[in-house]
Formats: sequence, structure tokens, C-alpha cells
Amino acid sequence: AVRDLKLDAPVVYFHAADGIKISSYIENVWEYCECPFPDKIERAAALMKKLHQAKKRIGENFDPIQRYQDYKKHVSNSLFPLDAYEIVLPHIRQLSCEHVLCHNDWVSGNILLGEKDYLIDYEYSADNDPLFDVMSFLTENNIDDEKDRQRFYNIYFDTFQTETARQLHIWETFHNLLWCTWAMMMWEQRKDPVYRGIAEDKYKALKKCCI
Repeated sequence: AVRDLKLDAPVVYFHAADGIKISSYIENVWEYCECPFPDKIERAAALMKKLHQAKKRIGENFDPIQRYQDYKKHVSNSLFPLDAYEIVLPHIRQLSCEHVLCHNDWVSGNILLGEKDYLIDYEYSADNDPLFDVMSFLTENNIDDEKDRQRFYNIYFDTFQTETARQLHIWETFHNLLWCTWAMMMWEQRKDPVYRGIAEDKYKALKKCCI
């Protein structure tokens, strides 16, 4: 679905049944968080806009609420009290944006910037509300400053309305709830301190932005 968009690294081999994928190694690129380019926010926004404006669909739905519930049922001993923040879930259900193919995992290591820019690792990709991707990028890369967020919006959106801002705030709350729950699940399963740290960070962000 994304091959003709030339966003991903060139694929050498892909087996659809077992999921094995081999792609070319990309020389001389930076992961987003390490990239020194002053326009890296704008370049990331352009990558996302290219993906979403293609209006691809693959028939596989990314159900964010179901994903949250799947993570939650694997958490036996919650590090943080999250039930009150589930107030965001009915708001997610009421959103009615047209779904397109989304990446759904805009962490720094999936955004490679250089002479040519790449978006890699489509493990989570599926049809979804594109605003989920927008807030995935902003929250996963700790872009909190309103001026920096506006730089992204200026490239990604043709127009930015009050309703768009409202929906983005809903998604921001949900992202922090979702990934805090995921990190608590991973902490229980692996006891790796990195997951506890992620859970703490997401919980702090959740308390700040809850609707």
C-alpha cells in the first residue's frame, strides 16, 4: 500500500504470510530525536501529510479502544490509578473523521531524516483517524511547546479549526492513557525499568492534559 509513495526503505524481501521483511540499510540518516536539522518538525509533518493525503485503505482497522482494553486486561497490579481517565473513551467513540491508512507509531526511531526522509516500521499500520497519527508524533517526541506544535500544524493542515484542536486534545489524552497502560503491562511482564519510566512519564502527561 505504501510502496509507490516511496516513504519506506526499499524492500528486498517480504513474505505476507509469516511477516518476514528485509529492507535495504539506509546510510547517512538521523533518527528524529537526534536529528540536528532546524526544520525537522516540518519534514516529519510532510512525511505524515504524504501518507494521509494518499488516502490509502487496507481494510484492517486500528481500533484504539480495543487496543487499550487488551493492554488493560494484562495489568494485574496497576502502578497508577487510571480508571478516572477513561472518561475520554466515549469522546473517542464519538469522533467521526474519515479513516485512512495510518502508521500509528510515530516514535523517533521510525522517522529517518537525511538527504531523503523515510518513515519505516509499519508493524502497527492500519486504517485509523489521521489525527491519531498527528498526536502520536507530538506526544511520542515530547513536542509540548505550542510554537513547535504550530510549526507542525502549518505544514500538515491546509486549515486548522477550533474543532480540530478539540479533537487533537481528545487524542492527546487518549494517547497518554493508552501508552501508560501499555508500559504498565510491559513492566509487569519484563520488569525492565525502561517501561516503568515510560508509564511514569505518560501518567504525568495524562494528569496535565486530561479533558
